[in-house]
Amino acid sequence: MPQVEEYSIRDSVHFLHGYPALAEDSLVNVVIEIPTGTLEKWEVNKESGQLELPEIDGVRRIVNYLGYPGNYGMIPQTLQDPAVGGDGDPLDILILGPPLTRGNLEECRVIGIIRMLDNGELDDKLIALPAKGYLENIRTIKDLEAEYPGMITILTIWFENYKRKGQVEIKSIGEKKESFEVLKEAIAAYQKNRDN
Repeated sequence: MPQVEEYSIRDSVHFLHGYPALAEDSLVNVVIEIPTGTLEKWEVNKESGQLELPEIDGVRRIVNYLGYPGNYGMIPQTLQDPAVGGDGDPLDILILGPPLTRGNLEECRVIGIIRMLDNGELDDKLIALPAKGYLENIRTIKDLEAEYPGMITILTIWFENYKRKGQVEIKSIGEKKESFEVLKEAIAAYQKNRDN
């Protein structure tokens, strides 16, 4: 059970290095940083491996917009490679559905990807669904749009505006095949970085 303090959560293992990216049955492991509907911008510290609510200029990071439209987190043992325009962070992922517990490791099913730039840096977000629950039978972005119209539009509007207009640019929405290509590249970049 993770140890929770006011502005940090520590697990028995390093959140970034201590868990594999992939789980069984084509599922992906995710460390939940920001539960659905919340505003505090927690993130895994790549050095310490703790989950923290960091400060910028003495102020805790809070999103000044609507709460997150899904459970935001990172995939362990991945890297958006700066050598190809990435931000140097683990690969981000958004799990749609009810709030999950911050600091938990969750298995989810990836169905697509939002390709985006944040201040000119590649900052892709995988789109996923919980392995169990009311969304478990959805397998693709097309299925999601057919069963739950407007979800992708909501995500696009949210990401384009949650920082401030013009800072984030949505490049495209991709299906599962493209998302797994990006995931594979992020796993390889992590391994290469660890080996150096």
